[in-house]
Amino acid sequence: MKISFKLLMCLSILLAFSSCEKEFERTTFNPSDANDTFLSFSSANTTAFPVNVDESDILEIVIQTSTLSSNDRTFTVLLDEELTNANESNFELPSTVTIPADSYFGTIGVNIIDNEFLTGEAKTIAISLGDVDNVFMDSNLFSVNIFEVCPVDENFFVGTYLMEQVSDLVDGPTLSTGTIVEVQINEDDETGLSRMFSTQHYPDYCPDFTPFIVNLFCNEFIVPVQNSLCFCNSGDGWFGPAETPDTYSITEGDDELFISFADDVQADCSATVVTRYKFTKQ
Repeated sequence: MKISFKLLMCLSILLAFSSCEKEFERTTFNPSDANDTFLSFSSANTTAFPVNVDESDILEIVIQTSTLSSNDRTFTVLLDEELTNANESNFELPSTVTIPADSYFGTIGVNIIDNEFLTGEAKTIAISLGDVDNVFMDSNLFSVNIFEVCPVDENFFVGTYLMEQVSDLVDGPTLSTGTIVEVQINEDDETGLSRMFSTQHYPDYCPDFTPFIVNLFCNEFIVPVQNSLCFCNSGDGWFGPAETPDTYSITEGDDELFISFADDVQADCSATVVTRYKFTKQ
């Protein structure tokens, strides 16, 4: 996959009152001198970039200048080692980036590489530009947060399931055991690797239903830290990942799955336990 970041702007005050297609010689950012050149990364100055397990992919970072030149303009690409915590084997930076003659844009192609040093925990690559003494930059820093993902079919663990608690009950079931739930893709997560279903927390005590979230991460079910509606003192951070998560196999399918998670992580009502549920597709 490639992700391009392009700043497509009508940059002149005069152009705001005319067509953006109108030919113009230069666009001025700095009112102190119409010949000053402004250089920038994409507007966000940061991006998240997932890479598939055991693969590599190219991230394209676009830089833009406010003026045209009849000559190529080349800038040094620098790694900010103090702000970078990604392993050096997980990326390859070019030494320079060039804005071609008669162009406003240049592209830095960063090769992102998955290996044993990259996991689902995001790591940062911090990039800046050198040889910028003759241009203006609001921020000379671009951060890339890279992390590993494993592709999963969008229909995997989606649909109608019978949910049953198979671990010991602790003062009753943790979730709505023995009930039918509709597992859906968690639309709040952009990776497509998160699932959710509506259930009760400790149904013997609390009747309200609320979403329960499960993430799919490289053949493991990871229950992220999430709150509970039913608690003794505080429901904050009540559920969380099990120390040894249950696994899944794309090839074996999703007809019968098991999901474990930490229950009462903060030991609010009692000691933390690992709770396990069986999901049977209907």
